Amino acid sequence: APLVRGSEGASSRDLERSSLGHRLWHDLQHIRWHRLDSIAKLGGFGDLKVAQLFCSGGRAVTASHYDQSQNVFLQLSGAKRFLLLPPLLGARALAPFPVSHPRDRCARLRLRGPDYAAFPCATRAHGAFLEVVP
Repeated sequence: APLVRGSEGASSRDLERSSLGHRLWHDLQHIRWHRLDSIAKLGGFGDLKVAQLFCSGGRAVTASHYDQSQNVFLQLSGAKRFLLLPPLLGARALAPFPVSHPRDRCARLRLRGPDYAAFPCATRAHGAFLEVVP
């Protein structure tokens, strides 16, 4: 069995090539999976299939997009601001690129200065801002 659930395709050698990779691999071996399973069950997420780590520097901006699966988000430092939209309304209002496009799942609508003539569904968009801090 793999040392880390979901790591069947990963190799410890791949992660241990740098000191950061070595520390990450060590930390992954000590994750309390039963706690994540409890969170997934509470949220109705289903079984945990993938664990991903995203890191960014200060003042990073992520393009408006939708995720294809539920997320558990953890902020270690600084703050992150989200604009949350109802899934079906948000999908129409943000006018995502077509599935075959390289920016699939990203919004064509610019949130600052939206073009309501080009994207009339955007007039019905409503959501809530959420700021996450450690």
